[in-house]
Amino acid sequence: MSFGGAASFTGHGGLLDLTISNPVIQVTGARTATLSAYVQSQAYGGSPSVDGRVVLANLTLPAATTRGGAIVWTDAAATLTAAGAEAFGGFYSAGESLDPVSFTFPLGAEVPCDTATSGALAATGGSMPDGTVARGTSMRHPGR
Repeated sequence: MSFGGAASFTGHGGLLDLTISNPVIQVTGARTATLSAYVQSQAYGGSPSVDGRVVLANLTLPAATTRGGAIVWTDAAATLTAAGAEAFGGFYSAGESLDPVSFTFPLGAEVPCDTATSGALAATGGSMPDGTVARGTSMRHPGR
């Protein structure tokens, strides 16, 4: 599931300069998901570090609930990946806990599958004969 918007972070006397935009959550299993986003950041010392889509965190999903035609996950545990640590310019280490993540996926939405979607889709969601996702539990925004 893709989301719009951006957040910028600066700190450590201007050494941390990070913009995260267009996040995507991909449910990869019954209790797992990834959080990726487009990232622009600089390394400690000011040289460019990352400029592209990065898997920032691995999510451990709690039991989902359904509400009003949607699947809701509340307070999923988030752990920084090695690529996420690099995106933060090395100020944080891979494996560090991040703030919990809550998100909602609509049920019944039809979204075209991209060519990069793995076989995990059949195990975690449903696909229609025309290639659209039926339940929205494993969606990606093409090209990001």
